[in-house]
Amino acid sequence: IREATAVILTVSILDAISLQVLGFSHTTASFGVTGFTADLRAALLKAKTSRVYCVYDADPAGEHGADQLAHDLAAHGIEVLRVILPCKDPNDFLKGGGTRPDFQKLLDQAQLIPIGPPSAPPPSSAVPPPIPAENADATPEEDAGAGAGRRSLLVVSCGPRRYEVVAFPRPDAVTLRVRL
Repeated sequence: IREATAVILTVSILDAISLQVLGFSHTTASFGVTGFTADLRAALLKAKTSRVYCVYDADPAGEHGADQLAHDLAAHGIEVLRVILPCKDPNDFLKGGGTRPDFQKLLDQAQLIPIGPPSAPPPSSAVPPPIPAENADATPEEDAGAGAGRRSLLVVSCGPRRYEVVAFPRPDAVTLRVRL
């Protein structure tokens, strides 16, 4: 986002990676609907970002977070547009077969979030139990030999660390695995 005048902001890093897999490299995450920090705001201002496409989850918490983000950034001259997804989040969009042109249409249809009085936070709800991962017992060695159709989509290096996003095609979707 260092040089992007328009940035896509998601809730989670997995959502951001899902959009990067589709080719939207100017995507980052706020690490939660209330995770937008002064450091991220400073990075946007330093890059002279004028527009943020907010792709928070399609739920009450996501709506509230988008509203708060719009209020925060409006005070700094950055407009925030809400991207409405046909599913819960960008990762579900990718897993459901969404393509770069499909997502570009959603960006083109994004609506400017009006700045009025801040909205009230959504009522808290119980956190659902975690969903068990498929093949959770697999080791990296087993994955490395797993496969036909396996394709590295994105590799990110940060100092000595290397993060690799690998796609495993399945008949009904694409499964992403992130190796740390």
